[in-house]
Amino acid sequence: DKKLIDGGDGMCLQLNGCHSCNRHVFLPSSKETCCPKCGGARFDNKGKPKEVCQYFPLQKQIEKLLELPAFRDLLKYEHQRATNSAFMTDVHDSPMWVKRFGVCEGTLRIVLQLCVDGIPAFAIKHSLSIKPVVFMNLSLPPKLRAQAAYIFLLMLIPAKLKGQAARKYYDFAAEYEMNTMHDHGINGVKVMMFGNTLDTPGRAEMLN
Repeated sequence: DKKLIDGGDGMCLQLNGCHSCNRHVFLPSSKETCCPKCGGARFDNKGKPKEVCQYFPLQKQIEKLLELPAFRDLLKYEHQRATNSAFMTDVHDSPMWVKRFGVCEGTLRIVLQLCVDGIPAFAIKHSLSIKPVVFMNLSLPPKLRAQAAYIFLLMLIPAKLKGQAARKYYDFAAEYEMNTMHDHGINGVKVMMFGNTLDTPGRAEMLN
């Protein structure tokens, strides 16, 4: 849908990254043809972007879901679930969870775990490879967390991009919406995000 790709309703943004310095990301609305940081060309000699990343704004996805009373009820799982101090029954009981996110006091909150890895786009050998960047919502009941319907897709990064070439899109996401969501929440619901990795290339992309 051209309207979506052009960012017509903000639900999908076709981003162009600077292929020269890997420090700048162009929004669909940007009229710039050269990178403001290094002067590198945004388009090739055929007028096509040298680099494309599809971005699906997270805040808009969450805002839509928070309009549904049923979704808000699911977010109550963390403080309504049965617990036993002698057992660790869910991730919410772990010491690291409490250290990082604190004890849920009954107010709604969303804790998202970032997941990313490269895959063949169409499950066909030698097909285009991409890296879907997704969030699992750990505030939902366990049986729902890994279901595709409840996972948030954030970006589709070309798998060939490594290190800083990919990291500029994570930096974009932080500046575009993640920092604001973390600081102010969405419609009264606190939003907290985390990701971890023991993979050296992954650290080079994500940790900044």
